[in-house]
Amino acid sequence: TFGYIMNLQTKKTVKIKNVLLYPSSGEWLNNSEVMFITMEGKLSKANVKGEAKPLLHRDDRILDAVKGIGGIYYIGVNNQLFFLHNEQTDPEKIRDNVVSIIPSPNGKQLALVQQKDAQTRTLSITDLKGSEAFQLALSTQIFGVSWSPDGSKLAYNFISEKEGDKGIFIADGLTGDVTHLNVNLDYAADQLAWSQSGHKLVASSFTQNQVHTYIIFLK
Repeated sequence: TFGYIMNLQTKKTVKIKNVLLYPSSGEWLNNSEVMFITMEGKLSKANVKGEAKPLLHRDDRILDAVKGIGGIYYIGVNNQLFFLHNEQTDPEKIRDNVVSIIPSPNGKQLALVQQKDAQTRTLSITDLKGSEAFQLALSTQIFGVSWSPDGSKLAYNFISEKEGDKGIFIADGLTGDVTHLNVNLDYAADQLAWSQSGHKLVASSFTQNQVHTYIIFLK
């Protein structure tokens, strides 16, 4: 899986050299550098010339990484969440059993999906040190978590094999109140995406060997 960087003004494309990227990984660190995870599980970065080098010099395999305020959050082996401060080499451990991490748009809160046991995951809102403000959901599967542009709400896919509940839910980021959307998308796939206004969601599902994409209008 090769990575490419395109200049949108000139339409010139540069291939990221000498590394294979893990599919779907990649995030801009600034206007000239992209962070990504390699197929070997290493956290690296590349400049707009396609020149790549390691971003984290450790033997640990990286499962996920996102940019935060003043550094990078990443999930390592055994689902341990770390924070690597800019200009430092030793990461700070934040929390255990983390499956995915989604910083709020202003970077001041984290949405964490954690693995409680073999059949249970939780979705919580925490501060930047992983201290839990409140838990939003407890289920068999929680994925596709996405903050609204103003950071006031969280949308996520929810599947509970025990209770039979499933579908797309929206939680209030301040109160924790949760709303189950009345749409026929019990097994929505991939990441949910908000419109800039926060009044619409894009979701997709995979049925009968076809991908169907939907726009959900929120009241």
